[in-house]
Order: sequence, then structure tokens, then C-alpha cells
Amino acid sequence: MTFLLALAFVGPGGGHADAVLRWGGQPKIVVATQTGLLVGTALLVTVLADGSGDTLLRLLTGASRFWRRAVGRPCFAEGRRNHLRRIARLDSDPDAHAALEAGYPSPVLQDEVSPTTLGNVLRSAELYPRSRYGMDVAVVWPRLYRVLPDRTAAEVAAARGELELRVHVAGLAALFAVVAGAWALVSSPEAWRFPLYFGAGAVLALLAYRSAVGAAALFGLHLRTAVDVHRGELLERLGTAPRPDDPALWSDLAQFWDRGIPVGAAAPEPAPAPSDPSPEPPRRRPVPVLPLTTWYLLLTVTVGVLGTWATTVL
Repeated sequence: MTFLLALAFVGPGGGHADAVLRWGGQPKIVVATQTGLLVGTALLVTVLADGSGDTLLRLLTGASRFWRRAVGRPCFAEGRRNHLRRIARLDSDPDAHAALEAGYPSPVLQDEVSPTTLGNVLRSAELYPRSRYGMDVAVVWPRLYRVLPDRTAAEVAAARGELELRVHVAGLAALFAVVAGAWALVSSPEAWRFPLYFGAGAVLALLAYRSAVGAAALFGLHLRTAVDVHRGELLERLGTAPRPDDPALWSDLAQFWDRGIPVGAAAPEPAPAPSDPSPEPPRRRPVPVLPLTTWYLLLTVTVGVLGTWATTVL
């Protein structure tokens, strides 16, 4: 990224060798000023990337508001249809139980299915405590993490850090594909530069995303293990009755921590459902379903071909 910014300073046209010559031919004060600006820009990009990690992770897991908007809604529906079909296929295979449990929420929780593989792996880990013990992990985990042994806590933190690192790499690689491809399209008369820069960034982004899925699976394994092994220790620290497998107890604790309802008190009754529900939308004919990764590759190839054609023509 910094290299591309340097080329922007010395101006478009020619190849890399010409750009380097123009860079070295400038006055020293100009070179020093531009170098400072480049370093500052690189640091700013690093800070922005670090601060946007949660946003990027939500985007890649299907939890971002982007998926609910007009542009992302078709992708959201397409991704969920693909994964729901895969869940049905794995659920019918007795030998695929381990893959189903590690990679997807329970088949009965279809509303929790994400449009992306990364989202489903993380969602499966988040829903594991609820399905096993009736535990709301979003409420319990910050307290459970405090009682974990140092080694276990370090393993969980390292797995989470590895996941975030690979998500950052995927995001920066995608940004490189766009910026480098745009620079090659505008400034380079050689047609091969655009598909090389854009394709390299796009492929690296895809590989980083796939590695993030593996990191998410490892993080999910650590989370499940921590809940299985140390949930009783949390109850002992809280001075609560040692019933680590009682869903009612975990539900009462979650109500107390989240809403201030005393343990053992009756929760307020939920609002009654409307008596006249809206009619079901008409069923549409099934359409062929492709994974979002396939759509990503098709889009990458299409943009590469169009960019090469534009470079040749223009």
C-alpha cells in the first residue's frame, strides 16, 4: 500500500523503474517530506484497520447491517439458502455429526444460521453453552473468563487474537486489490498489471478468509472447553448452589446480571403474540444455490477480465 502511495506522489505513466528514477530525482527536502507523509499514512491505515476489526469481523460473519440493506440482502439470502441445504445434507448423514456440530448451529435453530462459513463456525461455538446447559454465553462469558486458569485464559486470548489477525489480513488484501487495481488501470499502459495486482489481492483475501475459518474453529473449541470444564468453578466463586448442569439456574443468573431480576423470582410474562399474524408470502420456485465463495471468485474473474479489456482499449 505504501509503495502505491509513493508511485502516486511521483505521478502516473511509465513503469516502476521510471517511477523510482523520478522519485530519486526530486530535491531532498521533497523526498523527506513525502517520506514523512507516507510513513504517517501507513500508520494511519494501521490504526484505522485495528479500530475497524470488530466491524470487519461482523461483516464477514453476516452480522453487519450491510447484509440487511438492499445491496447485501440478496447475498444474505443466497448464503443462508446454501448453508441450510448443507445442514440438511449433513444432518441426514450419521457420519457427519462432528462436522455439523463444529460448523453450524443446531438444525432446529435455523434462524441462527449465518450466510457465511465464518459466521456459522462462530455462531455454533456461541450457541453451544445454550444448547448444553441453557447458558447465555454473551452474559456469562465475561464472568467465566475471570475464573479461568492463566494458561486457559492465555490460550483463549491467543486463539481470538489469531482470528482477528487473519480477518485483518483478509480486509487489507481486499483493500490492496481495489487500490492497486485502480492504480494499474489508471496509470499503467501495460494490460497485464491490472489482473496481476487485482488478482493477487483478491486471492490473498480469499486465502486469509479461509484461514480465518480455521482460526475460528480453534477459538470455538477453546470456548467450548472452558465452559465444559470451568462452569462449576464460576458457581463456586459466586457462592451459588453447585448445579452446573441446571438450565434454570443459568437462566436465573442471566436474568439477574442482564436485567436485575433476583435469582428465583418469576420473570415478567412476554407480550402476547398478535392475534392476526401477517399471511405467509407466496412460495417461489427454488433457484440454483451457489456458495458465496463461488460468487466471489466469479466476480473476481469478471472484474479482472473487464479491467484488462479497459486497460487495453483505453
